[in-house]
Amino acid sequence: MYTGTEKRLFGQSFSPEAITAKQFTNKHYYNNIGELSSYQPVTLCNFIKQLPRNRMIHLDRGWSHLSELLAVLDHFPNQQQQFVIKIKPKAEQIATLRQHRIKYMTVVIVNHDSELQYILNHLTDEINIIGIELVAANLSDSHVQLDVIKHIKALGLTVMINTLTLNTTTSLFGTLDDDNAILASPENIWQEVMINYQPNMINTDWVPLLSQYRRQLEH
Repeated sequence: MYTGTEKRLFGQSFSPEAITAKQFTNKHYYNNIGELSSYQPVTLCNFIKQLPRNRMIHLDRGWSHLSELLAVLDHFPNQQQQFVIKIKPKAEQIATLRQHRIKYMTVVIVNHDSELQYILNHLTDEINIIGIELVAANLSDSHVQLDVIKHIKALGLTVMINTLTLNTTTSLFGTLDDDNAILASPENIWQEVMINYQPNMINTDWVPLLSQYRRQLEH
């Protein structure tokens, strides 16, 4: 949940950190035309309990409460291989993962070359870093060049490129974003990402459309 979206989602402004879990799950969502719906938030525990065993979940934006997140996941020892945690390249987050007994699969968000070098210098068996998510407003940045991506992959790490369209001011991967892929041309966006950058994964809000486009390329 993005900070500042409470009013749009629940019809009122509040800080989720300032209320209890019970108070939060008792709220109701508003739909996309601003009408009250019957849907309510669910706790992470209840979500995991309903998660099919052949599915994985990608836990994003939990770095502000990383210790608490890990404690919740620890309650599901038979599902550890279903969880992928995303963190930022911060010393305190690295230390939290290093000290934690269970080594959950982790993807690190990298915005700059200095962050990439920091993470590559901290690859250790004490942290189960499986991948790097590359974010760049400018596609000329050194950390998103193909030779660098190939180097990351040669280290056995998965490379994820984020094509999400957050808003009109935030660019996660230059002009190669979901809106341009859908409204203009998937050939000029998703295909360029796949061919010119060769990631293992693309982070998108439009999974069915990207999946369909990939099937077309395979044929």
